[in-house]
Amino acid sequence: MLQNNWKYLNIENQIVINKISNIYSSDKKFIKKEGNIDEGRVVFKSVQVSDEVWGADSDITIEWKKLEDPSHYHLGRIVNESIQNYALINVVTNKKDRLWHLSHEMIIWYGSKQQMSRRRYFVSKVIHATFFCELTQRLFHIHANCLANAYDYYKGAIIEFINSIQCHAN
Repeated sequence: MLQNNWKYLNIENQIVINKISNIYSSDKKFIKKEGNIDEGRVVFKSVQVSDEVWGADSDITIEWKKLEDPSHYHLGRIVNESIQNYALINVVTNKKDRLWHLSHEMIIWYGSKQQMSRRRYFVSKVIHATFFCELTQRLFHIHANCLANAYDYYKGAIIEFINSIQCHAN
């Protein structure tokens, strides 16, 4: 399938995502945004819905929060806390990668979860990225969730989404 990209621009929160695959809806009624430049979130949902109980096959959430005292920031500790928090809701971490994103150190971890909804079991795959922007003093968490049977279809688009985030756009 040919995948085109679109660009998300949020000037008031200084966030730009340069490459969002068209498998995620660009329709404003499917994009939920809340918050301000210091703290907020944006949620993107996929266009395809293969199960009415589960809903959209995939969703991506970007959350940011300005740190009060960035001198106490430690990426490894924050990532371990996020892994522990998701473990509380039965997300099992399978792999963890460390890389650089726009001169920011970023850690991406991959996981999976089995959950029951309306007497049906769903297996979902998770990709979670965390990085700190030194220019805006904001901590970013990007969390993507998709059905396991569609994971191979969405994985490339999710990674491209994460790599195209500009956290201090003007």
